[in-house]
Amino acid sequence: EQAEPFFRMRDDFTALTDCAAIWDVKADRATDKFRERTIASRTVSRERIRFSLGSCDLIQWEQEVPHLQNLNGGDIFLYPGFILYRASKTAFSVINFHDVKLTAVPVKFHEEDGVPSDSKTIGQTWAKTNKDGSRDKRFAGNYQIPIALYGDLTLKSETGLWEEFQFSNPERLDRFVKSWNAFVASFDDKISLVFTQERSEERRVGKECRSR
Repeated sequence: EQAEPFFRMRDDFTALTDCAAIWDVKADRATDKFRERTIASRTVSRERIRFSLGSCDLIQWEQEVPHLQNLNGGDIFLYPGFILYRASKTAFSVINFHDVKLTAVPVKFHEEDGVPSDSKTIGQTWAKTNKDGSRDKRFAGNYQIPIALYGDLTLKSETGLWEEFQFSNPERLDRFVKSWNAFVASFDDKISLVFTQERSEERRVGKECRSR
């Protein structure tokens, strides 16, 4: 009974990989609106990445699974029943889906690097603004900046997982989150992993990894 919701989630993840842009949010801070002359409440440091279907060499399975590239820590693989967090060749963690809180919200982003082809431009702002958002005429060469609507995804667990990604197409992100929730609801919150003696010996060098 888990197969259908898992493969549906994988299909929606595949559609998510086709977003014109996916970013790993590496850092963020609150904006000093007065000093920086902006209406943005948050300043974000991000870098483009790729999501894809793939596999981890720790798990032998003929199917490919969702693979989330991660610049802040280990890559993330979504297997049926558990999440594999791979920090390095000898450092990894197995995480229960039920232990991860998935949060997706639309975000308005002041885009100075060009709005991706599958994103919506919902407004305009200025590089330097007054408190009410109008153009600050004291700055020569003050230019307009498009405001794009993106999707923001956060994966967080009490064991230390905390990753944030941004997507150019929030509709595709919304579909993926719904299928994720349906998949997680399809099985119990207790998992049991059984390894052969040979495989368990290979894993003794591993250790638990946590991101930020």
